Amino acid sequence: MTPHRFILPVGFTLFALFLVLPLVLVIVAAFSPEPTIRFPPTGASLRWFAEVLSDPVWIHSFFTSLVVALIVASSCTLACAAAVVALGPQRGEVTARRWLGMLAILPLLLPHVSFGIAMLAFSRRHGLGGSLIAIVVAHAVLVLPFAWRPVVTSFDKLDAQLGNAAMVLGARPAQAFWTVLLPCLRPGLLTAFIFTFVTSFDEATVTLFLVGPEVTTLPIRVLIELQQDGSPAVAAASVLMILMTLGVVLMIEKVTGLAAFAEMERSR
Repeated sequence: MTPHRFILPVGFTLFALFLVLPLVLVIVAAFSPEPTIRFPPTGASLRWFAEVLSDPVWIHSFFTSLVVALIVASSCTLACAAAVVALGPQRGEVTARRWLGMLAILPLLLPHVSFGIAMLAFSRRHGLGGSLIAIVVAHAVLVLPFAWRPVVTSFDKLDAQLGNAAMVLGARPAQAFWTVLLPCLRPGLLTAFIFTFVTSFDEATVTLFLVGPEVTTLPIRVLIELQQDGSPAVAAASVLMILMTLGVVLMIEKVTGLAAFAEMERSR
């Protein structure tokens, strides 16, 4: 084997290690019995997992992130589905749906720090500083691109005449949407919901500008604890977040298949 044939396997291995090793270090540190993060640990203990799962502050932060993510994922997914169905299939190069799609992906171009500062000024001006509403609005803008693409791809694979056929048979437009079109869009909707949920649950940059004394999400709590004492409780909370994300990925695989989602992206 010539030397240049080693480049791709070695490069892939180094890249995989670059991605996996930090996760391994966090997981190992979470089981440390010491009061500070140390690697390698001197033993193994579930002390920090017990602390995270029993501490009201950690639990409150977790449920805040969960509520925000559920609200954002549900509202963005349904809004995208309603918009796509209302606008209908894309015909030609310039359509209302094409312009709306370009508008929906604009948050990907926004620097998160700049958007966080803008949301902070907006929330303070309207008396929403440090509130759950401000965080929900900011997350909804940020995750919109992750809801739009799967819904659009799923709709484009749908027979456009199904809704018309249902209305010809006597269904009202709302009935046709809820009983005929929505079930056919289920794979795309579930994919959009799961991706937006994960993105919202893990978001920290913009949220850092919007949290207050009474409202703190789990990623922000991790940052605060890391700055204060850096106990292995931070690693334990991070492991729980990793497990949750892994569970969501497995759910995607079960519902639509990761290969199917990759095929959706290749078809763009």
